[in-house]
Amino acid sequence: MGFSKLLREGIWDIHSMADSSTVAQDMQEAKTTFEDMKKITAGLYYIYNTLEDAIEQNKDNPYVSKIYYPELFRREHIVEDLKFYFGENYLEQIYPTVAILLYISRISYVAKHEPMLLIAHAYVRYMADLSGGQMIKDMIRNALNLQNSEGTRFYEFDKIKDIIEFKRNYRASLDTLDLTDEQIKAIIGEANIAFLYNVNFFREVNRPVPYPDEIEKPYLVRAYEKIKFV
Repeated sequence: MGFSKLLREGIWDIHSMADSSTVAQDMQEAKTTFEDMKKITAGLYYIYNTLEDAIEQNKDNPYVSKIYYPELFRREHIVEDLKFYFGENYLEQIYPTVAILLYISRISYVAKHEPMLLIAHAYVRYMADLSGGQMIKDMIRNALNLQNSEGTRFYEFDKIKDIIEFKRNYRASLDTLDLTDEQIKAIIGEANIAFLYNVNFFREVNRPVPYPDEIEKPYLVRAYEKIKFV
């Protein structure tokens, strides 16, 4: 069995848990609110800034090079969505939550000490975006009555002509990796960790008071800046 299939099967249980989250159910039932999307988009900004910086910095690593596809990068699209939800001064209004800080601190640690494990974080995020993310895009547009791509640019992959073919090639690239059994276990384990961080992120969106008070915000922003450059 190829590595990509082992990875896919290795995260199946945790994937099912993520799909059953309240936020996922709300999207399916067209209950997602404008405020939900503001929180989600702000969180994605910090996650992808960290992940894509990490991949870029390690692109010459023999393992990371196999998943280095700049056409997947979401950062610019997320900024477009932030401007839609918050306006041009979005940076003055957003901040990372505790769940986000924990998530990106893990990515930053892996990037510095075990870059091979970035494969897990990239796979969990980008494969989800290319797969279920395409259905989520339509659910959000339906729930919020959005026109065209406004507010959902995150889910648009302008530089990929055929998503199905791209995913096939991505998995084929993973299968060319020469990995030991221990390395495979480590990547699958890290992918499960990445899923748990994502579940915590979405749970935080669902809490009655998911964000800190005004006094705490600047401290969280400063913590984010420190984590990025660990």
